Parts: sequence; structure tokens; C-alpha cells
Amino acid sequence: MTAMLPGAVGMRRARQMSLPGEMIGAERALEWGLINEIVAPDALRGRCLEIAGLMIASNESSVLGQPALFREGDGASVKDAFALEDAVRERRRAAQG
Repeated sequence: MTAMLPGAVGMRRARQMSLPGEMIGAERALEWGLINEIVAPDALRGRCLEIAGLMIASNESSVLGQPALFREGDGASVKDAFALEDAVRERRRAAQG
């Protein structure tokens, strides 16, 4: 987590969290972009099922290819990102037979 934290929140905020071990609340985590939304504990299961349903309804190849695109394309130029998308698409096609 420490290696990825500066890229997510910036070096100053990463230091603020890491060096003194400062914990932050949900509102600040949302503000800093560490989380996408805040869900009440009693609504969490329903929200997870809602997101899972959206993923199931989406194109399978797209859903399965997204993690590689995010991981491998981090910091890539637009041109390289498009080339990466093509490469991931080809890998998925080859894996399917």
C-alpha cells in the first residue's frame, strides 16, 4: 500500500498518513479519491450485489480485460493506451480459442 499511496493521494498526503500512522475517516477518504462512495454498513451487502449485477450484465470480455488495462496502462500515453487495449483484446480472443 505504501508504494501506491503517493500516486493515489499525492506525496504530502501519503506522508501525513504514513509517517505518524494517521487514520482518516470515510469522508476524507472520499474527498482524497481513496474510495468511490460511502455506504452505510447495513446497506453494504445490497450495494455489493447491485455492483455485481451490473458487472454480470456487462460484456464479459470487457469486464475481464479491465484489470489488466488499468494495471498495465497506468501512466501510458493515449497512443500507448489504445495499443494496450488492442493487445489485451487479442490476448482475450486467443485465450477463448
